[in-house]
Amino acid sequence: MAIGDMTPKEWLQKALTTTATDSAVAGEADVRKYITSITLNLQTGGVTGRTITVYKNGTDASNEILNVYLNPTNGVAYHVLTELPFFLEVGQSISFKVDVGTDINILVNGVEEELV
Repeated sequence: MAIGDMTPKEWLQKALTTTATDSAVAGEADVRKYITSITLNLQTGGVTGRTITVYKNGTDASNEILNVYLNPTNGVAYHVLTELPFFLEVGQSISFKVDVGTDINILVNGVEEELV
């Protein structure tokens, strides 16, 4: 790989839990990760909404950067975030949790840029 090369990546595909996993997607040396989409899908098809919290660089309340509410009673059982300003370098991370249950699946895609 050469400096500036961009490689498509899928970094995370899993069911979320009520505990934020620190560094669900983490920056690495010699690359910059650009998160281009986050897909959230409510699996149960139930009637109870879910709130998904997104954190950057830690899982304290002060690191919350986004909350997404999925409301299946209004026909919203999935959401795709595409206008994302997230990039990760070494020492940086992005983490996720759901307010209740384990029925939210997440998929995080993006590209990696070679820095050296």
